[in-house]
Amino acid sequence: MKALHICAGIFASSFLLSCSDNISGSWEGACINDTAGGVTAPMQLMLNISGKKVNGALMLGGSELIGSGEITGHIHGKSITFQSPGDGTTFTQITWMGTISGNVIEGSYRVEPTTAASLIGIPPQNGRFKVTK
Repeated sequence: MKALHICAGIFASSFLLSCSDNISGSWEGACINDTAGGVTAPMQLMLNISGKKVNGALMLGGSELIGSGEITGHIHGKSITFQSPGDGTTFTQITWMGTISGNVIEGSYRVEPTTAASLIGIPPQNGRFKVTK
């Protein structure tokens, strides 16, 4: 029985590595800020997966939306969550939550305003994104 568990563990480990290898790399698509009336920006996501840890970079085109910079996060099964920087003045870091399905990652994001921005009535921002490999 022990040999069976060891073999199953080796198989599961190699499966996780191959899935991670497929997720690492360049993804391209767009994000949409629903709070701002559907403002859209092209999006490029560079992912590096090591075990359950995610790091890399997010680049948003245009000047309408913030969030470009280094990312950190985690992956669990088909779910991925990562954070990118806000502008530090109006918005704090951005949390991105998505689902991986083959060569597509799609989900939503939320940006919380800084305390100063909240005091002048700036609301949290919500949006969605979709990228393909």
